Amino acid sequence: MIFATFPAAVVVLGGLLIAAALYLLQQLRVRPRVLRLPAAALWRQAAGEMPPRVLRQRFRNWMAYLLALLIALLLWLAAAGPEAAAPQDGRAHLFYLDASARMMDGEAFARARRALLADVATVPAGRREVYLGDAWNSKLLDADERSALLSGRLDGIEAGAHPSAFAPWLAEMAARAGAGAEATVHYYGAASVARDAGAKLPEHFTLVHGPLAGAVADNRGIVNLGAAPAASGAWDRVDVLLETAASGTRPVGVEALRISLDGKEIDPAAAVALKPGRFLLQDLDADGGELAVDLREGDGFAADDSAALRLPQRRRIAVAATAGVPPVVRDVLAVDPALRLGEAGDAEVLVRLDSEPDVQDRPALVLTGPASQAAAFVFAYRGDAERAALADDLARPGAGRLGLARMDATALADRLGREIAIDLQPAARRSVSVWGELFAEDAGFAGSAAMPLFVSQSLRWLAGQPAWIPYAQAGRPLPDQSALHGQVEDTVLLERRLGGSGVYLGEAGAQRLGERPLAVSLVDRQATLAAAEAIPGMETAAAPGARASGRFVTWLLLAAGLLLALEWVLFQRGRMP
Repeated sequence: MIFATFPAAVVVLGGLLIAAALYLLQQLRVRPRVLRLPAAALWRQAAGEMPPRVLRQRFRNWMAYLLALLIALLLWLAAAGPEAAAPQDGRAHLFYLDASARMMDGEAFARARRALLADVATVPAGRREVYLGDAWNSKLLDADERSALLSGRLDGIEAGAHPSAFAPWLAEMAARAGAGAEATVHYYGAASVARDAGAKLPEHFTLVHGPLAGAVADNRGIVNLGAAPAASGAWDRVDVLLETAASGTRPVGVEALRISLDGKEIDPAAAVALKPGRFLLQDLDADGGELAVDLREGDGFAADDSAALRLPQRRRIAVAATAGVPPVVRDVLAVDPALRLGEAGDAEVLVRLDSEPDVQDRPALVLTGPASQAAAFVFAYRGDAERAALADDLARPGAGRLGLARMDATALADRLGREIAIDLQPAARRSVSVWGELFAEDAGFAGSAAMPLFVSQSLRWLAGQPAWIPYAQAGRPLPDQSALHGQVEDTVLLERRLGGSGVYLGEAGAQRLGERPLAVSLVDRQATLAAAEAIPGMETAAAPGARASGRFVTWLLLAAGLLLALEWVLFQRGRMP
């Protein structure tokens, strides 16, 4: 027997205090006496001499005391929350309440919550831990905490639109426990998750499941939504891949979808069907708008009925070149679709010689000479994040995004008679300084594949192009594919990375990364198909101990009520003072 609300020592001490208090109260009794007075004037004198309550008189009615004591102790035990203790098997007990998208059916989560509370109360403190399967697998109850705290911590908690994290949590628990450690894992969630985890259960671990969420018949959902550069070659356009899945044999047609961009509906007929359930939206404006896709008719699993994507931003960069810039550099500026040549006053980035006037607050690609700087290439950066991104790119083997990895530094050094070096320097604004003689026709650099790539990517880095985020999936790190599309990694993402694994996304919905808005969606094929999978024998089973929840408290309160009724009957019949 264990107690959910108070430790056993507090329960025993409380019982003793109740017995002592009732004993003292029995000493203070109303003792009526019959007095016949010859005159009413003597009442006042009699009341003073014979008070109705007296202390420390002879204990006359043990039956009344014992009955009151029994009733009080029954109520005290009910308040302590007695529960039948689990078998003393010496194993650790790990409880996991899955709050993923599959449990967003309110009744399923409420049923799992009730079963969890009942089962946790049967395991003594010190041998159990309780976790919530939210996007971060939060711990709800530590091993040495009272189970009575759990109910309050679960108040207001609901399931969210993210994949189940039970499998990685189970692997983490097994690694933490070590080889040979025994544990019983109590899972409350989805039947498919319990089945898959049971097939890969660590050695010496036992899986016990509570009531599980049932299947959703004929579930359909959106399982993929991502952007890529437009196949048409337009710099400021993107193509979007849209994919659906269905548990039945009939795929979801484009006519069943509602597609909108910044609230303006797009004709579904504009989507190109690649194969059943897979569509392509072509040449959408890459201006950071939000693309939303919904099923026109929902089903019993609403979490995958809609998805949204914040499209990448790909604006053309306004560049100005001064009169002294070599023609080979001007040719690169003219053919690059990401660049737009203009006047210096309107330019975002300036290309100039070091002898020509600067434009205040404009990042610049500066052509200089060996007398001005010892290194052939000097990158001026702002802050540690930018320095880390540059250093990572320059050290990358093969084709670095700034193009210098393709440069034959040895051949250039032999032609110029000087070492070709790269330097990074902190500064108040970004700039790239390079020896102008490298762009001479006989230097070798101007005719190499590295030169146009270096000029184009340096200007993109100087302009600070936003990161290329192809998709944002709940329960996964945020992908930055800037490297695939010729951009240096975004410093905003670098600053927010956790342990180098990327920026982790929690639940689906609108989020912000600094000043950047994100639209996060579930888009999980496994979750969509598993929601419709019926697993006979698992959906209605309950974990041991759940059926005994509250049994002792109910019987204690019933017994106290019957004894109160008995006391009232005895009092009415005059058998109890």
